[in-house]
Amino acid sequence: MQNDYGLAQEFAIVASDSPPRYRHALSRNYLELYTVGAAIIELVLEGYIHWGEKGYLEAAVDGSSTGSKGKDLLVEEIGAARRPKMLKGWIGHYYNRASKRRIVFEMLVETALEEGAIHTETYKLLRMLPVTKYVASREEKDRIVRLLREGLLEQGAVNERTAALAMLLDTAKLLKHYFSNYEQQKLKGSLERVQAKQSDEWQRIGQIRKAIQEIESSTSFVVPQRLEG
Repeated sequence: MQNDYGLAQEFAIVASDSPPRYRHALSRNYLELYTVGAAIIELVLEGYIHWGEKGYLEAAVDGSSTGSKGKDLLVEEIGAARRPKMLKGWIGHYYNRASKRRIVFEMLVETALEEGAIHTETYKLLRMLPVTKYVASREEKDRIVRLLREGLLEQGAVNERTAALAMLLDTAKLLKHYFSNYEQQKLKGSLERVQAKQSDEWQRIGQIRKAIQEIESSTSFVVPQRLEG
């Protein structure tokens, strides 16, 4: 497996189910939706999308490929939109278009699926309805959580992506499954200290936090369901 899947795929890996207990995962709809949001934030970090006037998302004009079919599709759609939208608007857009959201999600996690970091399993809901869920490699999930721990709890290397991933997991109510209450408070304190830095590298952290809060507010009218094994 490769060691760098990028923000969206790393979020999908940590947010997916994993053996042996098969719990602590977002429902499939919310896994897809949050992963799309993570991909948009990743595109901002990479410079393919930026916040324009009044907070509307705008695509870069050079038309270069992101290296991901899913992210290319997001850039294309955001760039071609007749009416600009904030991140909250795009989250609502994909929430209400399940088939399009699923296509984008499957493109976003294509590499992780091909390499076995994520795979699909089918089970029967109420012993009748077949349901497909995403299951993450325990090894790969542990690796990503370990990098978060080293970066934010053990004074290791912290970058924008590490900070964004931690904030996404916190918003999705998943941090508590991997960190104790004490560790969560310490991690959030690390994020606040990082955000307070005035260097150019960290100027966007405030915008990213606001964007993640927009994802949360966009999905707050439905309580995210967890899968139970």
